[in-house]
Amino acid sequence: MLSWNIFKRAVMLIVDNLGAALRVSALPYAAFIAVNLWFAGTVDMEAIATFDPEADPGALPALPEGSVTAVFLTLFVQTLAFVWIAVAWHRFVLLAEGGASWVPPLRGREMLGYLGRSILIVLILSAVGIATLLLVAPILPFVAIPLVVILSIILSYRLGLILPAGAIGRPLTLTQAWQATKGQSGTVVLLAILTYLAALLLQVPALIDAMGGADLSDPAAAVEALSAPGPVAMLYNFVISWILLMLGISVLSTLYGHFVEGRRLD
Repeated sequence: MLSWNIFKRAVMLIVDNLGAALRVSALPYAAFIAVNLWFAGTVDMEAIATFDPEADPGALPALPEGSVTAVFLTLFVQTLAFVWIAVAWHRFVLLAEGGASWVPPLRGREMLGYLGRSILIVLILSAVGIATLLLVAPILPFVAIPLVVILSIILSYRLGLILPAGAIGRPLTLTQAWQATKGQSGTVVLLAILTYLAALLLQVPALIDAMGGADLSDPAAAVEALSAPGPVAMLYNFVISWILLMLGISVLSTLYGHFVEGRRLD
């Protein structure tokens, strides 16, 4: 099954090159962790999580002082870390470049291009999702959401080939990316299911730990338990987030390598 072979290849890219994966991502991911810890210590999320809209239907939750600045700074660092890691790992996988230094090069042009292409894909997904809901929901409301999910998966994986292409300096147009994966919509849906199941399995221990002592009948308590994990659960979450980030980038690299460059999957 092609989807399984792509998924397995993406996993083995990380396993077989674990040292390089750590070196490529350690510095930017450390910045990602640091800004998240800073945000957790700066913004009082409990006040937002415990807000009860039924008590005052016209009111909005009071944002803690400085939270807006904290949100924008956090998003900036998170985005920088993501595109830094993504470009570096794509280039390692597809060009055998880098991986020896703990400080991956800051490729500003490629990183900005990666960000721009990512935003473009998000805008396309949003437009298609909204249009689908407007057209289908009034007629078949129970079909609308699953249809949007399936379309989003197909579009994100097939059009997503423009991301690794741009990262290695061989840009593709959206049309070229779509043509390269012609007839593979079923493959990418199954691939997305495999990736989702892997993510779910990895996150189960953290969810069990977080919800173990929470009163599940109280939504506020459940939200608070998830938003304020203990030190061990937080460390586990950061590790899992790293694995899933590298897996997602590896999947796109594998799709590009196979469908555009004709690379074998074994």
